[in-house]
This record gives sequence, C-alpha cells and structure tokens, in this order.
Amino acid sequence: MFESLFNGYAPGLSVELEPTVISQLFILSYFHGFISFVGSKPAAFAVCFESYSTYRAQKVMNIHDLLVSEHYRGQGLGKVCIIGRSTSISTLFIP
Repeated sequence: MFESLFNGYAPGLSVELEPTVISQLFILSYFHGFISFVGSKPAAFAVCFESYSTYRAQKVMNIHDLLVSEHYRGQGLGKVCIIGRSTSISTLFIP
C-alpha cells in the first residue's frame, strides 16, 4: 500500500533503489508515516520525522514529504492531511 503511493511520489526513482528507501524509512526510530484513505482507497501519505524544537523546548513532528494521489489532487485533501481533521478521511499511523 505504502509502496504504490510512493511510486506516485517518486516515479523516477530506480527500481533497485526504491525498496531500499522504503525499508530504511521503516527502521528509523524517529520516522512516522501516515496514510490517508478516502473510503477504502489510499489517497495520500505523509513522511514525518520526530525532532526537538529548541525554540519550544519540546518534541515536534516535521512533515518531510506529503503526497496526494493524482486522482485526489485539487480537492483539499493535502490541507485536510496537514490539519488532520475530516469526517470522510481516515488515517493509518505507521509508528
């Protein structure tokens, strides 16, 4: 599921490198991934990294990459993903 969305994000990534990038993300302790669904279809994902803000003196979550599948672009799904609120969008958290 993550792989199919990732292909839409990085279509130029070599076939040999793609599995390495994805598998390396999943072993990083500070990686957090989010997949958003419209109904039962994956529609967007976010690659986030946990960090520390010296300005706020607390942990923060930085959005590194955000992809909305081409079929769902232009409908405000990216904004919903960032805000994190919607009754029609469900999100799977990948620790």
